[in-house]
Amino acid sequence: ALSIARNIAVDCKMPVAYFSLDKKRNDLVFRLISQESGVPLPKMLDWNSLDVDERKAIYGAMKELGETPLYLDDTSVNAVQIRSRCYNLFIRYGVQMVIVDCIQFVKTSANGNNRHDPESEVASVARQLRELARELRIPVLALSQFNRAVDFRKGGVPHLADLRGSEAIEEYADNVIGIYRPSYYGISKDKSGNDTDNLAILEVWKSQSGETGEIRLHFDKGSRRFSNNSEPAHDLPAV
Repeated sequence: ALSIARNIAVDCKMPVAYFSLDKKRNDLVFRLISQESGVPLPKMLDWNSLDVDERKAIYGAMKELGETPLYLDDTSVNAVQIRSRCYNLFIRYGVQMVIVDCIQFVKTSANGNNRHDPESEVASVARQLRELARELRIPVLALSQFNRAVDFRKGGVPHLADLRGSEAIEEYADNVIGIYRPSYYGISKDKSGNDTDNLAILEVWKSQSGETGEIRLHFDKGSRRFSNNSEPAHDLPAV
């Protein structure tokens, strides 16, 4: 999701609001600088290990991101706050996309704790985010956690039902997409012997106005950046 926010804000110069209930703002900034500069995140955090070119790349990335219309918020914790701040950002800066990470962490109100009935909480938040998208007429992307079942499945390939609150998410979302990295689950080669180390697969499970299927991406582990995959399709082993 951070790669999506970066691509829209940096490449397209379109304002994006990113609400993070999972990671702190500073963590997101470091990841963005790593993605933009191409310097792996662990190395970037060890300033003394960087050479002159890497430091120049980081400074350049910081300048570029400083002029980018990407608004990071790690303080909103409930749907009411997110809605209010989205309207404010829409009016002040013309925000064209909203990203929420992640839907299970969003409380329905200031007093909600999302524990008494998680399914109902997810349904309520999903409905409110859908209403927000329709009212502002902009896309709202909400990240979701998988349940633990996927970790115990051979190959780790996720399914729509693995999403926590999957029924509500499927009902209210126009599109539902899962992401899968074969190497994360120990699949290092496909049937043809091609390396899957930098392969990421988007599984389009629901598409209101398009087709379902796979979209293959390149994943750079150092910067944690996703990009278009220029390599031929991988023939993964059956799982």
